[in-house]
Amino acid sequence: MPDLNRLGGVLAQADAILRSNASADGLARCEGILRQAINEFPDSVDALAMLGATLSRQRRWADAQQPYQRLVELRPADPGPRVFLAEMVRNLGRFAEAIDHLHEARRLTLDASGTPLPPEQRQCQVLLIDAMLAQICLLD
Repeated sequence: MPDLNRLGGVLAQADAILRSNASADGLARCEGILRQAINEFPDSVDALAMLGATLSRQRRWADAQQPYQRLVELRPADPGPRVFLAEMVRNLGRFAEAIDHLHEARRLTLDASGTPLPPEQRQCQVLLIDAMLAQICLLD
């Protein structure tokens, strides 16, 4: 039986590293901690999100795709992981794919059945997505 208390401690440790102005060594340590946690808890949304953020902070866009893609699979009605995935593929120059992810995130945000956000926060998320779409159009 997995130890959820241990997972909580690991996530707190990783969160502290991410909240600090971590060096490359600190981010590498954080990545190792999170990968171990994901080995034990492969469906941990928090661990996957933190791993994506850790890899993104290192500008490892290709590596960061995997945890965000897994989050999309685990939470298909949640627009958030799609926005992060879109950012990773945009950074890799895959603009059409990023646009597809953002359009789906926008649709999910407006649908509101999969997100617990109140209406005003949903509207802010839509504006963020629209800004990201406009930025990609300028880059493409």
